Amino acid sequence: MKAADSFLDKPVSIDLARRKDLFRPVLLSPAPQQDAELADLIEQDGRDRLERGLTCGLDRYYSVVPDLIAKPISLDAAIDISLRSIAIADGCTSPQEKHAECLLRSYPELSGPIRLAALLNNQMVSTSGMGASGANRRKRVFPKRIGPVLEDGKPRYELLRPLGRGSSGTVCEAIDHLLSDSGHSAKVAVKLIPVDPATAQRQTAEATKARRVEHVGVVRVLDRGLTEDGELYLVYELVSGGDLQSWFDERAKSISPVRVAELLVGIASGVQAAHSVGLVHCDLKPSNILMTAEGRPQVSDFGVSAMTEPFPDMADQNAGGVPVGNLAFAAPEQIRRSALFASPLVDVYALGGLLYYLLSGVLPNGSTPEEVAHTHHPLEGRRSPPSVRVIAPAVDGRLNRVCARALHPRAEERYPTAGELAADLSAWLEKRPIGWMRESLASRSRLWVRRSPMAAAFAACSVAAVLVGGFTAGYLASVARTATKLASATDRTLQTGNQSLEGFYKVLDSPEGQKMSSDELMAALLASVDTIQPHPKQVRPPGNGNTQSAEPPASVK
Repeated sequence: MKAADSFLDKPVSIDLARRKDLFRPVLLSPAPQQDAELADLIEQDGRDRLERGLTCGLDRYYSVVPDLIAKPISLDAAIDISLRSIAIADGCTSPQEKHAECLLRSYPELSGPIRLAALLNNQMVSTSGMGASGANRRKRVFPKRIGPVLEDGKPRYELLRPLGRGSSGTVCEAIDHLLSDSGHSAKVAVKLIPVDPATAQRQTAEATKARRVEHVGVVRVLDRGLTEDGELYLVYELVSGGDLQSWFDERAKSISPVRVAELLVGIASGVQAAHSVGLVHCDLKPSNILMTAEGRPQVSDFGVSAMTEPFPDMADQNAGGVPVGNLAFAAPEQIRRSALFASPLVDVYALGGLLYYLLSGVLPNGSTPEEVAHTHHPLEGRRSPPSVRVIAPAVDGRLNRVCARALHPRAEERYPTAGELAADLSAWLEKRPIGWMRESLASRSRLWVRRSPMAAAFAACSVAAVLVGGFTAGYLASVARTATKLASATDRTLQTGNQSLEGFYKVLDSPEGQKMSSDELMAALLASVDTIQPHPKQVRPPGNGNTQSAEPPASVK
């Protein structure tokens, strides 16, 4: 390491026995520190020294952690402390460009990390976009023809008017003369992207790969090439409904969660189609989502996309560059330029950001450069995903969990693919359980009722019918048992009566009976009737409740 200029510490010799500060645990620890833990110690040590009016240069940390350059979080913390130390020594409240240049002269091999730290500290571009470069703002004269020469000796595409400018180029409405006829002009969209010769081949290769993406959720790339002015042009199908940002603004940034989920299913499915051919978008944001006349979203603008299998010189080209993509929706690894800065997981994060934004109307990373810097700060930044319900309480809890998983600051905690995010959003829309949530039986039952209200109503009626039927059957069984007892008592009474009458008939048939007078026969009949007594349980007590004998009527007597 080279000694730093004026404001920086000189290299120090470390006396472990006499050193008494917050960095001592690192010196005494025999085991290598984890990157995040080491970064915390560096931050604490640096703050302590700056509060005590001491300088704090990179050499202090390099002398203790020789492989600091291999620990990106710790290195960023050390650079941040060093920049603040230089600024304080120069009488400034925050690091400025000259302080970053000073540190760069001493550590030219750290150009990328130092410039990135300076960018996050004080020089971030607006979250509304990366801004058009000078090349993008070049004056253009319309109409203008570009592309391969046709049989009539004129180029194929005629640029009519600009439709808008983005972070990577200018989009124009154009006519494709090859596909047009006398009665119809074939309209297309042409994006012009300024490139230098060193990257033209890579950009053209990526555009060629983008042509292989055929999905209803992706604006088709029809052609690509280089203009005479050295610009890369991409020819897209023309989508007439404007972009998602304008569409959202027209609705006062207020649409139902169901409509949001429907939009994100289409967007995430289109992104998955791009991932399947090896393309990562890296710049997903509302202005890069176009809306068809039917209200269907389509992903566009692969102008700054990166390949999942980058060229060998990709790392060198990106080192020290400006973060790729829109900062309001950029993943932490894009901002910090970690190894995953161009992986599909950065698109998953951006999809979560789009979901968060459309549900709440609030940008996921913050609305100012300072808020974005704080969100992605390696030490003080976001450790867990934000809850959209804090801003929009009406959002369903399950949808909130889906959004949080996609927007997790740690890449390993996110959805592994955009397709899985689309599948879970579809499950939410269809009121089906989402496997990883491990929902309770009660929750799954509620989902079934919401998913199939008619079937649930029929099932409820069936259960009610069974309960009523059971009660009715029990009541009828009780009545039947009472009737059976009554019938048995009656049968016994009739049997007794029959036996008594049979005795009377025998008397009539006997010789003695034939000699009896009428009065004697009547007395014998009454004697037989007196022997017929009701069953004791069938005797109804009179009004006072006292049991009385059942006597025959006075007339009979």
